[in-house]
Amino acid sequence: MDDLLMCALPYHSTPQFVRLVHLIEPKGRWLFLKGVKKTGAPLSRTVLAGQCAADRAVLTFVCDLAKEPGAPRVSLGLFVGTCVELLTTTRKVPDDMTLAIFPVLLEGLRSSDATNLQASAYMVLATLVKKVTLAPEVLKTVTEIIPKYANRANPLPSLLLLVAVCHYQRPAALPAPALQAVLRMRELASMLAQVAKEADASHLLGLLMPLLVRQAATEKKSLADLRAIIADVPLDLELVERMAREITHTCRQLHATKERGLSSPREHPGVQQLGQVLCEIGNRYPQHMDAFISGQLSGGKGGKGGKS
Repeated sequence: MDDLLMCALPYHSTPQFVRLVHLIEPKGRWLFLKGVKKTGAPLSRTVLAGQCAADRAVLTFVCDLAKEPGAPRVSLGLFVGTCVELLTTTRKVPDDMTLAIFPVLLEGLRSSDATNLQASAYMVLATLVKKVTLAPEVLKTVTEIIPKYANRANPLPSLLLLVAVCHYQRPAALPAPALQAVLRMRELASMLAQVAKEADASHLLGLLMPLLVRQAATEKKSLADLRAIIADVPLDLELVERMAREITHTCRQLHATKERGLSSPREHPGVQQLGQVLCEIGNRYPQHMDAFISGQLSGGKGGKGGKS
């Protein structure tokens, strides 16, 4: 019966599925299909999701269909539709429900060559992170995998997912490989500007900022990305102050390194570049920069957050 339903369940809302159920005698985890047999009504997504919530064996079956090598779109659609319905209608998501779904998500996140499976994993994970607090090790794994296996031709969906994960899960940091993978993305600033129109990207930007500023002192791409973010991505007061702190801290470090080297009286080029960036921030966010400078002078919020 499992083999038969493996082919038929993705079409659960069709009259053909109803006719098939009339030809079998549901048993085991499929006993709930007797309701379809009795009423003659197609199996709705809501009823199927409810059964998955009541019986993990049914949920596992739906997940296993999505994990099949070369799973067709209809099976992936069943997985996405059922999981999204399940997660959005369940007040508290039990751990065993998350454990049943997660193997498919991890496989999908890594499947950059199977775009349909990866897109399915993205949609389910984006729903899951709104409902469940991931364990620290799981969160670390997810945030590292997403940018690592992003589709190189179109990394925007992976960046949008990472923004959602950071916004709802609030990680204190991202793994170093994840930070590097994001900063290597082509047209990063342009994509962040697009993402910021749909979601709150401030937490991810805050996590990227220290490394982005450090690399901007020596790398053309990071410098260009930093300038484009200032120009095109809306930044709140906290982000502007954090960016300004990172720039001033990095300039101090570069100046100290230059003084120790004593190889030339000229200022480190990175200091000059970041100084120009600081002026650009002041032009774009004059009130925010005034607040930052006042904090530095008074030893208030801006000063306490600074590094020496």
